[in-house]
Amino acid sequence: MNLGYHTWNQETRLAGNGLGSVGSTAWGLLSLASFAASAYHGSKRHGGSIGYGILWGALGGLFPVITPAIAAGQGFGVCKYDCRGR
Repeated sequence: MNLGYHTWNQETRLAGNGLGSVGSTAWGLLSLASFAASAYHGSKRHGGSIGYGILWGALGGLFPVITPAIAAGQGFGVCKYDCRGR
């Protein structure tokens, strides 16, 4: 039952293409880029492991700022082990 007032969520949805949608789009693009970069780093760092690529990608999507920073600190895409030819 609506008593003539809106909650914050209703007002945000009614606003349409306000700042919230721009911020959501930017965050989504950041998460997607972080997912891809983190998946690449995780796979390369662990000798081409698909499992580590998926794990790092998921972490990059969930934490799009800190995960690439950790990857950069580890040496982006640098193999952790003896990875000859990979």
